[in-house]
Parts: sequence; C-alpha cells; structure tokens
Amino acid sequence: MPSCEDILDHIKATYAIGYAARPAAENAFATAMSYWMSGDDHLSLYYLMSGVSHLKKLVYNLYVANYPSVGDFGVPYYLENCAGGDPPEDYELTWLKVIEAYIGANDDHRSGWQLLVDAYQASMYDKPFDLEYHTMWVQRFKSWA
Repeated sequence: MPSCEDILDHIKATYAIGYAARPAAENAFATAMSYWMSGDDHLSLYYLMSGVSHLKKLVYNLYVANYPSVGDFGVPYYLENCAGGDPPEDYELTWLKVIEAYIGANDDHRSGWQLLVDAYQASMYDKPFDLEYHTMWVQRFKSWA
C-alpha cells in the first residue's frame, strides 16, 4: 500500500488539475455566449460542449481523486486510514492526560482554552468576561509551569 504522504500528494495534484479546469470552463462559456449573441449557434454549441467537458474534468478531479492502488475515492480512503479517526480501543482519556496536554501546549492554545472556559463560565453564570480575571489565571498558570 502507498504511504499516506503519497496519497495526499496525489490528492493535491489531482485537485490542482481540477482547479485548472475551472477557468477553461469559464472561458468556454464566455466564448459560447459571444457566438450565441452573434448568431452563430453551431460554434456556440461547440463551446458549450467544451465548457461542459471542462466542468466534467473539474468535478471528477475534485470528487473522485482516485489513487491507482486504492481505487476511486482517494479522499475518503485518506480520511479513514491516514487522518486520525477513532482512538484505539484501549485508549482512556483521563484528567491527567488533559492537564499534561494543557501544560505541553503553546501559549496561544492555553490562552484560547482559557478564553473558551471563561466564555463558558460567563454563559453559565451570567458573568461578564473580565480581562483582569483572565490575566490573573494566565499569571497563575505561568507560575505553575
């Protein structure tokens, strides 16, 4: 089986092909409209069919993103097999693990978490958000870490 990085690289390359088809479709439709307005319905239909062909390429490459060894639908395969998913059966989330993750996080994540907790408390107790209160807890945590 291919590595997850190989599959992700293939998905990105396939998406790039799909995104490149969008301007071609837009140009084909604009050209079709020009020919339609000038009364040349045959060329207009030709460019409409060309635009539909580009749209088909766009949708196929964005939707399917197939990888040769995993078949069609490389994105669901990647999500199911490479992008996390359910924790292992024997995994147990404990407060100790949460606290260790909190201590190991960077300052932005800790501040964001504290803001989230403060917002939750404010909503539960109808307490307005207090910058001094938040600052006090950040200073306390820095002294603990």
